[in-house]
Amino acid sequence: MTSKGQRRYAAQGIALGCRADGRAGKDYRPLQLELAVVPQANGSARCLIGASEVLVAVKVEVNVPEEDFPDQGVVHFSVECSPCASAAFQGRGALDLGADMAGNLRRSVLGGSASMGGSLDLKALCIISGSRCWHVHVDGLVINADGSLLDALSIATRAALTDLQIPRVDISPSDDPEDEPEIELDDDPEHAASLDASRIPVVVTLAEAEGRPAVDLTADEEASCPGPRVHVAVNGRGCICGLHKQGNAPLQLEALQEMLALAQQLGPRLCKAVNAQCTAQLHGRRQHA
Repeated sequence: MTSKGQRRYAAQGIALGCRADGRAGKDYRPLQLELAVVPQANGSARCLIGASEVLVAVKVEVNVPEEDFPDQGVVHFSVECSPCASAAFQGRGALDLGADMAGNLRRSVLGGSASMGGSLDLKALCIISGSRCWHVHVDGLVINADGSLLDALSIATRAALTDLQIPRVDISPSDDPEDEPEIELDDDPEHAASLDASRIPVVVTLAEAEGRPAVDLTADEEASCPGPRVHVAVNGRGCICGLHKQGNAPLQLEALQEMLALAQQLGPRLCKAVNAQCTAQLHGRRQHA
């Protein structure tokens, strides 16, 4: 437990640009990404932001489309918080936090509307209109919690979907016209298709410290800045794709505008950093294939 004086000291340090680890209020900790960390998944990524560590695995399966969207695939999101990640992840609290973060990821990636598809081309996941499509399961796991968990999960999600390999589907017409065509999956990775993840946003979480916006708070800093959090989904072009305020405390319009402007600056930088690390690892994998 930190004392009131320690919390005040940390908050003032963020506002004055002299945080305990030497960062300014607008700086992220070093970002590390590793692709293909779950062999059984169709795509996966491990992300570290400072001491925060998350894992996202993506698995695809052939299933039926939703009735209202017969020519689109379906994307499911889930997040689990390991009890080893933080002492706070005990009992119901971890379940609620995981469900909340999964909902935030869904809104940021799909734009809150399955009919719009958000940043993913859901029609590219259709196999047979009205009959078969790909269901994409995006499963996140929080391994260690030291702040910025949603930011790390969004980055790992973008990376895992970049790593995703969808098996080729061979469709054979049935002899009986009334029967559905036969579907056979090709297990050869050379024939697999990738998904366009270039439009998927990352989440920039902002907080107020002594009246100034700050990003990438550590767990200790989060305890020192108990005010509202603003989660802003921003794509590589700096466009805001989603916005979610966490906490009941009021937030002044001027402060929100400053936060949004900062998120639009940092979002493209994060996307560029993710692209660079993903490209390097995918290129290295092709060279060793």
